[in-house]
Amino acid sequence: MKRRVKLARAEASLRLFEALLSSELDLSLRKQIVARQRALASLLYERYITRLNRAIKKASRAFARGEGKPKMDDIEKLIETLHKEVAQLSDLELEELAESIKFFYSAHKLLAKESAQKRLGEISKALPKVSLATEDLESIKALTDVQAFWVSQSGKALINTSLTTKLVKKEVEQYIKEGLGRKEMGARLEKVLSEHLTGNLKYTGSPRSYFEGLASFCRNQAASTASIKAYDEVGFATYKIVAIGDRRTCEECSFMDGKIFSIEDGLTTIARLKRTSPARIKKALPFLRPHHRIAIQGKSPRGQVKALASMGITLPPFHFRCRCFTEPVTTQTGKK
Repeated sequence: MKRRVKLARAEASLRLFEALLSSELDLSLRKQIVARQRALASLLYERYITRLNRAIKKASRAFARGEGKPKMDDIEKLIETLHKEVAQLSDLELEELAESIKFFYSAHKLLAKESAQKRLGEISKALPKVSLATEDLESIKALTDVQAFWVSQSGKALINTSLTTKLVKKEVEQYIKEGLGRKEMGARLEKVLSEHLTGNLKYTGSPRSYFEGLASFCRNQAASTASIKAYDEVGFATYKIVAIGDRRTCEECSFMDGKIFSIEDGLTTIARLKRTSPARIKKALPFLRPHHRIAIQGKSPRGQVKALASMGITLPPFHFRCRCFTEPVTTQTGKK
């Protein structure tokens, strides 16, 4: 039964994808991208709350099964259980994440290829055809692994360990004064943690907005990766970073705006993404930070680009909720 449901879901997703690719208006495709991003954000948020409630229940009941007067070790073990359980992603989350990234990658490769061809004067009424080669599938898998890792770490981003530990310690001290047993303490803790951990504790914003940002990051990273592959296939040699340039544009994005990288720089970054384990990706492909900008001050524009490329900073997103994107610049023959 489960196998038939999964097969039906996969066939429906494929039909939708094929319909989008055959569309003559890229506007409808862009609308579908936005809708898919919102759907992914909602699913990730809902599944996080489900995982969180399950983790709270398991941690509280484990605490209740303890013996004797609670100690600090019991509280630390409770917090440890919370983080461990929240990090366990369901098969549904992993499947939806993989499907969404494949959709984002394929759709953005299509749009990037169309943009690149139009820049060369190769205008067509229909969107160009896009096929996913082995290299594309490898990129999609690497992107999925990285995003699955970030989703699994959402508890660390949202749960403030220090504040939660202080809260639990204060509650337990009160329970001891009231003469409660372990079972009653566990039940009270479950209620308190449910109220406490579904609010904002660490991230600047609500948990829901955090997953909206995570879904945006997921789409943007897939878009950047796919776009470079499209530019390369069309025959471009360089691309530039484009910032939105409105009041929300940060210093980092303004700094990157207009910088021109070689397609080879972008492909090298993608290769680094593929060979780096998700847990080490933050170091291999870091966000742009003030110290990076300070390190390349005084260099020529080309020198800055070379330095950034050596750090793995060549493709958006450059930070959480980054809105930068790329555009092709010159072809391998120098044509713009």
